[in-house]
Amino acid sequence: GGFPGMGDMGGMGGMGGMGGMGGRPRKGETVEYELYCTLEELHNGTTKNMKITRARVNPDGKTTRNEEHGVQIDIKRVWKKGTRITFEGEGDEVPGIPPGDIVFVIQEKPHARFERDGYDLIHQIAIPLWEALCGYNLELRTLDDR
Repeated sequence: GGFPGMGDMGGMGGMGGMGGMGGRPRKGETVEYELYCTLEELHNGTTKNMKITRARVNPDGKTTRNEEHGVQIDIKRVWKKGTRITFEGEGDEVPGIPPGDIVFVIQEKPHARFERDGYDLIHQIAIPLWEALCGYNLELRTLDDR
C-alpha cells in the first residue's frame, strides 16, 4: 500500500513541513466581501470607500472587540467581474495568531443598455429583416455619453 517512493514516511504524517496541517494556523481566516460596481465605474475607474467591522484583540490578549475600519479601493479601468483586491493583515484578529486578510471581489451591477463580455460591450436591439438586409443606422450613446 501507500505511494511508491514514499518509503517508511508513514503516509502524510511524515511530511512535517506542510504548514497548518494539524498544527496552529499561520494567520487568521481570510474574509471576502463582494464589491458591486457599475459598468461606468469599471469603464472610467473610481474610488470606493468601504467601512468594515473586524475583530480586534483587547489589551488583555485574550478577548476581542468589534471595531469599524475604513478602507479605500481605487477601482482601475481594466478591472472586471472577479477581480480580487487583497488587504493583507486587515482581517479579524484572534488571540495568539496574526490577523487574516480581507479580500474584495469585484461584481458587476446589471446595466440598462449594455452587457459586458470580457473587454467588449454588447448592446442587443431587434430590427426588422428588411432593415438588416438594406441597411440600418442606429445612434447609440456610449458609456461616457458620446
